[in-house]
Amino acid sequence: MIKSEASKKIQKLRKDLERHNYLYYIEAKPEISDRDYDHLMRELLDLEQAFPDLVTPDSPSRRVGGAPLEKFRTVEHQVPMLSLDNTYSREELEEFATRVQKGLGRGSFSYFVEEKIDGVSIALVYEDGLLKLGATRGDGRYGDDITENIKTLGSIPLRIPIPGSSFQGPVPELLEVRGEAYISKDQFAKINQEKEKNSEEFFANPRNACAGSLKLLDPKLVAARRLDALIHGLARYEGENPPHSQSEAMAFLKDLGFKVIPDAKKCRDMHGVFGRVDAIEKKRAKLQYEIDGVVVKVDQFEDQKTLGMTSKSPRWMIAYKYPAEQVETVLEDIKIQVGRTGVLTPVAILKPVQLSGTTVSRASLHNQNEIERLDARIGDHVLIEKSGEIIPQVISVNLEKREGNLPKFVFPQKCPDCGEAVGKRGDVVVIGLFPNVKSPVAICCLNPLCPAQLKGALKHFAGREAMDIENLGVSIIDQLVEKGMVKDLADLYYLKITDVEALERMGEKSANNLMEGIEQSKKRPLPN
Repeated sequence: MIKSEASKKIQKLRKDLERHNYLYYIEAKPEISDRDYDHLMRELLDLEQAFPDLVTPDSPSRRVGGAPLEKFRTVEHQVPMLSLDNTYSREELEEFATRVQKGLGRGSFSYFVEEKIDGVSIALVYEDGLLKLGATRGDGRYGDDITENIKTLGSIPLRIPIPGSSFQGPVPELLEVRGEAYISKDQFAKINQEKEKNSEEFFANPRNACAGSLKLLDPKLVAARRLDALIHGLARYEGENPPHSQSEAMAFLKDLGFKVIPDAKKCRDMHGVFGRVDAIEKKRAKLQYEIDGVVVKVDQFEDQKTLGMTSKSPRWMIAYKYPAEQVETVLEDIKIQVGRTGVLTPVAILKPVQLSGTTVSRASLHNQNEIERLDARIGDHVLIEKSGEIIPQVISVNLEKREGNLPKFVFPQKCPDCGEAVGKRGDVVVIGLFPNVKSPVAICCLNPLCPAQLKGALKHFAGREAMDIENLGVSIIDQLVEKGMVKDLADLYYLKITDVEALERMGEKSANNLMEGIEQSKKRPLPN
């Protein structure tokens, strides 16, 4: 195929692929199967490989991920990404309305109410329709340039308007939008299922999984996570016919092909706002993404400008957060876990119950003092709460349902893992593998050679936030410790390929991959 023919074919493939992306991610009305889509993408990738000078930054081929990065570039936000004022009180929401009335000097104005997505804040900058920058919030004034990772999100346009969208008219010369990247509940479950197969530590929740994914330096790994995004704000606009309100802006962005928050509406007064707050809460558990409340904004941009902002947050916007979801179940057992610092943590084993759309069978009891404060006993009916924490919490005991004289829980006097003595440490140095860690009101294993501490230390050491040792999962760590092959962190670097191959379910290829992961960790830079 000659170059001119290839150019025409590439342009058609790009247009078709972006149109199918729009139908799949934005309209939820796919016209072709995943297999047919993959065939089109493969055809485009082959042509771009044969004619590399025809590759462009907005090609759909960028969605499969480019070459790994060495590090992220720091960028300055031209419009700061400020935080939101939060409230859990309807009275404080009324007070917000009163402040707005005083600030505007009138009582008649409109609000815009939308779901508060529990994700990761992102900023997207387009120049002449082309995506030029995708950035994290960072500290609000400076964030990381994650453009290559952002390009892997199928719902984010690489060029606007997207083929198939309803937009008519000139594209703004400069457009900056704000939104939330997230991982759907179904995709989150699939990611953790994959981690379980690989004996890797689970992600705590979809937000953590999304944040961790966007920090990856290899866009191909990000693409595999299948992140999504919803757009909720317009930060900068340079061009003809700019929107004059939040409601106009969202309609405009939707026409361009952006995936905006679906159940967002304009309200004439606080009565309408409270109606939306109640309606969204009722359907919260059925959504495919996590939300933790609603965001209420003054609709007109001119009014927003009049109200201004404090050093931390806009005066024209507030987040109303829903109360933490609670449910009652039975405390069937209390297990003691030994952490990497030696701290013994009690975990409630519960009769499985639905909470926030997931099945919960474990919850935190924090420490011995908390068990005593709650007077929690095995067999009790307990109230558990989930409010964005890593693990649900036991918050109270229903004493009226206590049957008979249930025995009090006795905290162990010996470590359940190594059998050595334990001791109380309250805001003092904890001895063990991490000798400088302080732990208030904690019972700790006093054995610095405790296998459980070593396993926890190795898991932390191998994690992405530390040495990032690929292929060193939980089951491998357990075997290395239990077989006496690793007695401290340094022993990892003395392992031989023959040692690793002797482990259960460890073939030659897997052993080589692990040894390569350990070798690569030697090159990790030290934190600043």
